[in-house]
Amino acid sequence: MPASASVERIAAKGSAIGRRSTVHIHGGGSGSGVIWSAEGLIVTNAHVARDERAVVETWDGRKLPAELKSLDHRRDLATMQVD
Repeated sequence: MPASASVERIAAKGSAIGRRSTVHIHGGGSGSGVIWSAEGLIVTNAHVARDERAVVETWDGRKLPAELKSLDHRRDLATMQVD
């Protein structure tokens, strides 16, 4: 199953979406993020997204590769895209 299909299923969980859309990010930094779209866009903090690549772990333990898309150190925000 493509990673975007996995993210789409997670994002479509109805009332549990708040809990189930939160992810852990492992890479250059470590922290949390939120699934922002069914296409696999993840929003996190810039200090968490230190490397170009990271692993996003979903609420049910799945680990998906992700790539850094944008970084704003001034606002401490970053976006990552699940592959």
